[in-house]
Amino acid sequence: MTEPNLYDSYSTFMRWGETTVVDRPEDFEQLLADAGLGGRTLSILDFGFGAGGFMDWARGAGHSVTGVEILPEMIAAAAARGHRTVPAAESDRLGDGAFDAIVALDVLEHLDRAGFVALMALARRTLTPTGVLVARFPNADSPVFGRYHYGDLTHGRPLSADAVRQLCHTEAMRVVKAFNPRSIPPGIGRALKRRATYLVRDLIEILLGYVYFGIRFPMDPNVAVTLMRAEEAR
Repeated sequence: MTEPNLYDSYSTFMRWGETTVVDRPEDFEQLLADAGLGGRTLSILDFGFGAGGFMDWARGAGHSVTGVEILPEMIAAAAARGHRTVPAAESDRLGDGAFDAIVALDVLEHLDRAGFVALMALARRTLTPTGVLVARFPNADSPVFGRYHYGDLTHGRPLSADAVRQLCHTEAMRVVKAFNPRSIPPGIGRALKRRATYLVRDLIEILLGYVYFGIRFPMDPNVAVTLMRAEEAR
């Protein structure tokens, strides 16, 4: 019996197209700022754009954005909203040195080794010499990452910032920063609540990191990394 392809119903499983909001504008804005990309207009490739929330925000913020995706229904939906989209199988159409940044949100955990190598090659070819790849994925270094990682059967191997460092080491790319992807929402009440949550997380992160390993490292359920060409990261 042939096992069903889980991606055939993936957009339904993820409830894309409904009103459920996972990422908010402040999340995207803070992610770029923490990656060192804040305060300027960018040419961005959204790799694995899914429901297209980041592309919608990026265009509204004045950035030039192109999306790559494997799901035909998501490509059609984004194109209908006026976005430039490219099927993943045709990513060789993307111009050399065309992008200041590649953003891959909740994508790396879906890739096998060959897919990761292909993404690194795409980054080296399509990024400007000082361009960066910003990726967010479930954090295997977090004591509670399982809810994000194991709740989706299309996810492959668990990843941490160090695991990505190892994977990209032979691909002439380097992790130059790893951080907890966080943002502060508008509104005094919501902002205070979020700041208090982050304070508790930071205390736990410091305590566990130093007690068990003698260092501090990101322990939020998701982690973000910034990658550059190895020759530029020195």
